[in-house]
Amino acid sequence: MAWQTKYLDRGDTVTKTLSPRELEVINLVKLGDENKLIAQKFGVSEQTIKNHVRHILNKIGAFNRTQAVYICLKEGIITL
Repeated sequence: MAWQTKYLDRGDTVTKTLSPRELEVINLVKLGDENKLIAQKFGVSEQTIKNHVRHILNKIGAFNRTQAVYICLKEGIITL
């Protein structure tokens, strides 16, 4: 998979790449929470959460939220 090569070549990992807030967001995405609900939980705008999700996708090379959750589960960043 392309995302593995991207991180292995640099000696980096998903845990080193995602910020603490991004890890909180991906854990809520894993539960099926929508951006609006996540924003309410954190007391921020929905656009802020959209930005976090976009950053997560870019950092780990995922195409969508489902793939991002899969990658994070596979890497052991989040658990079920």
